[in-house]
Amino acid sequence: MKIFTVCLAFLMLFSVLSCENPEQQNPSISENEELLTLFTVKETTQTFGVFDKFQAQELTVEKTTNSNLYRLKGESIIRLKSKDYPIASLVFKVEGGKFYLQGNERDFIFQSEGKTKITASGRTTDLLDHEPSSNSSEVDMLLLGFLELTTPNEKRNRPKPLLENHKIQCSFWGTYYLTSVNTTRATTTEELSSAVESGEYNSGCTKIGGVDVSCFTESHFCVATQAYCCD
Repeated sequence: MKIFTVCLAFLMLFSVLSCENPEQQNPSISENEELLTLFTVKETTQTFGVFDKFQAQELTVEKTTNSNLYRLKGESIIRLKSKDYPIASLVFKVEGGKFYLQGNERDFIFQSEGKTKITASGRTTDLLDHEPSSNSSEVDMLLLGFLELTTPNEKRNRPKPLLENHKIQCSFWGTYYLTSVNTTRATTTEELSSAVESGEYNSGCTKIGGVDVSCFTESHFCVATQAYCCD
């Protein structure tokens, strides 16, 4: 049996956010445009900010009058808090001024009074003030999706073949990712290194390459990833 766990702390990127304690707010369709101004992804693309680490192949953008859909193509799997997310199943949506993971409209990111906010588990805060839950994999994925779509163009890459420089042969469906996301390079690296060294989350799997760490604003807003073959 494959054992693989993804460690994900909190995630924040893009715009300057001031501290406050806002009440729950309900964005409208007219606010789609304001939210979309944060996105660097405007059209279907094969360059990625976050999901190149997970061997995504394409991010398609489907536009309608009142909504935008963002679909990922790929064959690998991300496991967040013991829940599997096949890349090909991921669909993010902007509708009614909200950005959310399709199938979970309860948790969403939106713009209000020029500030980026998140509603998660019924509580609304500035994105900067969001405190991640230990059992909310869907919110973690929501944050990964938002980071993907707001990654600056100069930080976006065309993904390289996973096994390009490695002798290990592994099927895409046998490839899993142990990942840590946090606000600083040091914290992110330490979290992932501890998980890798413990061996608790990768029993029966073989490492592919080493730990990859990238930050989206110099040394902040970092993602660390270790790929494993669990065939």
